[in-house]
Amino acid sequence: MVKICTECKKEFEGSAKTRLCPECKEKHRKAADALQREKHRNQPLVKCEWCGRLFTRKKNEKKCEACRKEGRYGSPQMVAHSKREPPKVSINGVLKIADKDGTTYGKAVLEHNI
Repeated sequence: MVKICTECKKEFEGSAKTRLCPECKEKHRKAADALQREKHRNQPLVKCEWCGRLFTRKKNEKKCEACRKEGRYGSPQMVAHSKREPPKVSINGVLKIADKDGTTYGKAVLEHNI
């Protein structure tokens, strides 16, 4: 199908949806690539939340690649506050205490501060 380029008004062979001749299409592709390279070059350096290393941010990253590979999730502040002590007695241990005392599970937990 013979089409007319919307940029340079030359005739060319193309499908129904093409609007640019091959030369103009190549110019547009090169311009888009140059814009993408420039955008990539101007990315800001940010500090990693975990280790403090500087890295170039992609999208909305807050951790450097090394910390992501180590599997560090969340922010360091959240992790510091979320550390809990392991339970003193297991569920089965509490059940044994409740059976021995002749009370329910809930009362055994409250009485023995488990």
